[in-house]
Amino acid sequence: MGGVVHFEIPADDEGRARDFYRSVFGWSFQVLPEMEYSLAKTTPLDSQGRPAETGSINGGIFRRGDLLQAPVVTIAVDDIDGVLEQIGRLGGETVRRRMEVPGSGWNAYFRDSEGNVIGLWQNAVTPAQGASADTVTPEATLIHCSEQPTAVLREKVAMNALPEFFSRAFAAVAAETRRQNVQLAGPPFALYLGMPAETVDVEAGFPITDTLADAGTVVASMLPETEAYEAMHTGPYDTLESTYTVVQDQIKSAGKRPSDTMWEYYLNGPPTERDPQKWQTRVVWPAA
Repeated sequence: MGGVVHFEIPADDEGRARDFYRSVFGWSFQVLPEMEYSLAKTTPLDSQGRPAETGSINGGIFRRGDLLQAPVVTIAVDDIDGVLEQIGRLGGETVRRRMEVPGSGWNAYFRDSEGNVIGLWQNAVTPAQGASADTVTPEATLIHCSEQPTAVLREKVAMNALPEFFSRAFAAVAAETRRQNVQLAGPPFALYLGMPAETVDVEAGFPITDTLADAGTVVASMLPETEAYEAMHTGPYDTLESTYTVVQDQIKSAGKRPSDTMWEYYLNGPPTERDPQKWQTRVVWPAA
């Protein structure tokens, strides 16, 4: 059963709207300026980041545009594409197809049989996957990676400064791709160019489907076509070394040499998932 999990309210003036709902209802907000969006907290959250009070949901306020002119509720589903196909068969229509919400999941909008626009939401990791992840030992498997265009920030960063860099990079790239109307093609990632030491040369950003024009520090780049080994890491980022060891051992046991370049996709993590034990990171390490 698809439950209503989110709401959205359009506004001509986000600041004015935030002040209104804060004053009348006591809501608090997290402003995401790069997205022209404000997350609205109407109810306290539990340790899992979910509404702590039964019957309450959280939502958002966004800049009113051509697509959404009235308040919208969002329904959670397991497969957005499958649901949109069913909606089309039953007299509805797709207003906007599935779009990546980096590090969290995907959303889409449809028009129902009565002409109302409704949102859909699909988590990056289903509850069943999250519940079983703790019991799964990472396994490294051989894959073929196709060439993938990306939009990134690239810097030489001290290892202890990586969290700040990632936050800054993902926000800057998201804002620039939005400005250029470039579609994101996957979750946020970091590409390490050389083995990490006290510092590391790193690119951080998003895979994209279109061509990006370089704009200041946000530039176009590419993940290479290559043979690689991958493994899924579940847990805090400071335990990633154990999964890298699994991948490295598998590469060596196959008689190959680990490349000096590797990358990570951040599938499920902060700020949407507050429990570090449920964070999921896909590790990809080419073999030379």
